[in-house]
Formats: sequence, C-alpha cells, structure tokens
Amino acid sequence: MSLHVTLAPTPYPGATGTTHLGTPALLGLPGTANVPDLIRESALRLETYSPDLDRDLNDITFTDYGNLTFAAHNNEENSRIAGDACRAILGTEAIPFFLSRDSRYTSSTIRATADRYPEITALQLGARPNLLDEFEGSKWHARTAMKRALDRLPAQQIKHLGARCGTKEEFQFMAENDTMIEAQDLPELGKKGLYLSINLSVFDPYTAPGVNLPEPGGIRWEEFSQIASLIPWARVKACDLVGLEPSGDHTGLSHLVSAKVVRQVILALAQTNLS
Repeated sequence: MSLHVTLAPTPYPGATGTTHLGTPALLGLPGTANVPDLIRESALRLETYSPDLDRDLNDITFTDYGNLTFAAHNNEENSRIAGDACRAILGTEAIPFFLSRDSRYTSSTIRATADRYPEITALQLGARPNLLDEFEGSKWHARTAMKRALDRLPAQQIKHLGARCGTKEEFQFMAENDTMIEAQDLPELGKKGLYLSINLSVFDPYTAPGVNLPEPGGIRWEEFSQIASLIPWARVKACDLVGLEPSGDHTGLSHLVSAKVVRQVILALAQTNLS
C-alpha cells in the first residue's frame, strides 16, 4: 500500500507502523489546529488499560500511519485524496480509523467504504445532522457531510444518533426518512457493514466543551460507554473521530475525551477481531 503520509511525532500509544489484517489503522487527516497529533499527545496522559473493556492497548495489534499529506488547497480535491486513502487501507483488509478536526472529509471516506461494501450503513453520532446541501458557498463542508454521503447512498442507509440542533429542513428529512435512531436500535444496525462517524459534539459541553458551536443537551462519558457497548463492532468496516476544536477548551479536557474515545474504539475493534 502506498500512502503519502507524514509520521506522527508521537504515535498513538501501543501502535505499530505496519499493516495487520483485520485490525484498526489510524490515519490523521490534515487541517488547521493539528488535531490528530493533539489527540495522540493527550493519549500519553491516559492509561493504556480500559476497565470498561478489560483490555490493554499493549496487548493488541493496531497501526498508526501518521498524517495524510494533502497536495491541494480545496476541500473537494482533498476529499478525493482522503477517499483514495480509505480505499487503500480497506484494500489491505485493515479497518481505517480517521482522526480529523471536523466532518469535511467524512462523506468521502463513507463513499469510499461504500465502493467496497455497497449496502453499508453510515451511522453518525453527533449534535448536528450535517444534511445541508451547501454551506458558506461550498458543497464540501462539515455541515454538508451526510448530504454528500446521500449522493451515493440511499436514505435508508444513513442513520443519526444524538442529533439535537440543525435546520428545520434537516429535522424534517430525518423524520420523513426515519434516519434518527436510539441506542437500543444499535445491535440490529449495519448487517451488511457499518461506517461509524463519532463527532465530539455528541457529548454535552460539560464533558467536552472544545467543539465548534457547542450545543447543550448531549451525553456524558457514562452514556457513551453504554452506547459503545451496543455497537456491533464486528460489522464496522471504517470509522472516524471528528469535532475537536482546541481553541474552545483551554483546559485540555476535550483533548483527553477525544483520546479516550480513540482508545475505546481501537480496543473494541481489536477485541472483536481477536475474539
């Protein structure tokens, strides 16, 4: 596999730099604020062991490729590059796990995953539906991510959990197409494959204030753990963590929450594939 990457100054704790069949493969997607590396650095402040999962990062195998290199200066072309990277990782039979500041590349990685798994379900955990057709003059924006995914997937293959703000039209679309689900629906989701996009905005600002446009009313860590326990991880073909806005939290708490989410996802995917 050939990816144009820059090695991370501090790889995620426990990671290797080589591909392993059926295991998570981290890849940072560039953008302002150096978010992927901030998450990696914050992970050094966490234990490698998860009491929730009774598993340690040092006992599993996963990859950290570093950060993808973008040659272009527009979101549409960079989205194409991100999609190509997703296809390349999927081609090794690893599980791509992208770290990005926001959802601007999520549509491309969903679409790339759908090229390999056409009946995949795309699940977004986050405060905003991201169903706008255009935002600030661009069709390739974080606020249009799930709409661009709908250019490729039918509405019944898009699901939202935790959406609590957006336009009237976005909520009408979700109601009319039955895209909003509850935690208890998760075990039956994605029987033909699942793409999981976790936006940090799914958390209440008391738990993770460092997001763009924080919205009261989200979940706490304990609720996230419960949700994670219901996700059918064996069906997850690719995933991402987005939404960290470092300027919104000078305490660094949101960085730690992001790093802990990454740890839980890596361990859940690895545990599924080793069980």
